[in-house]
Amino acid sequence: NEQDALQDTSAAYLGHLLARAGESARAHALLSEWAQDPDNRSSRRALVDLLDEEDRLAEAVTTLQDQAAGGDWRVWFDLGIVYQERLNDEAEALDAFHKAIEAGGAGASLFSRFSGAAVATGALADLRSVSEEIVSRSPEGSDMWVASGRMLDHAGDQTGAIARLRQALALGAGYRAAVPLARILLRQANGRREAEAVLRDSLANTKGARKCALARELAELLIHAGDEGSANETLDLAIAANPRCSCCQVLRGDIANRRADISAATTAYRAALAVDP
Repeated sequence: NEQDALQDTSAAYLGHLLARAGESARAHALLSEWAQDPDNRSSRRALVDLLDEEDRLAEAVTTLQDQAAGGDWRVWFDLGIVYQERLNDEAEALDAFHKAIEAGGAGASLFSRFSGAAVATGALADLRSVSEEIVSRSPEGSDMWVASGRMLDHAGDQTGAIARLRQALALGAGYRAAVPLARILLRQANGRREAEAVLRDSLANTKGARKCALARELAELLIHAGDEGSANETLDLAIAANPRCSCCQVLRGDIANRRADISAATTAYRAALAVDP
């Protein structure tokens, strides 16, 4: 719950302060105690930071391996991140991420890191098998179909990826499936029109701030097709729905800049800066 998360964050911050004050032994004791609970990810990551700074990363790995033996996917996930980011060992990272998924783990970050490690190590068969596993685990979960489609795309199976992402759309994934689907379609021969249709349909059925990603994707497609007028109209609709969409303002400024319309470009860039300085 929120209170437990706040306590975990506070413990991690206190551990950091103790280490900065030269009391690494106290910091280690505090963080080790809090990190024993799989829920306390902030403390666990702070402990890894502390041990890494003291050139004791091997101890951090051993600590996480011991905790992961308890079967909690979040510990396997954190162990995989250590292998991937700190040790540059994609093979061990792949194994840890795979075990996290087998233990019931899910989420875009886990699936993305697993895919990256699989591609880096050439383990495309693992990508295909896990892509099947996650949709079998949750056949009505649109996020699983999106992740499965992305995995198949990374594995080189564009036909399978397209089918999975279309199923995700049918289950209501919206822009989360429409954007990767459109990008794959654009790589197909004569796929531009179909990609545009996917984005337009999803844009029409999306409300609020989520229009931004779709509008930018569609506008970039239209720009590459030489239709900057329609691209601008698409961006105008997105900005009207979400005036704080700085990315759309930047793209509108880029279009104006290419037309040598300095006044319009300056207005758009200033509007973007006003939202996101």
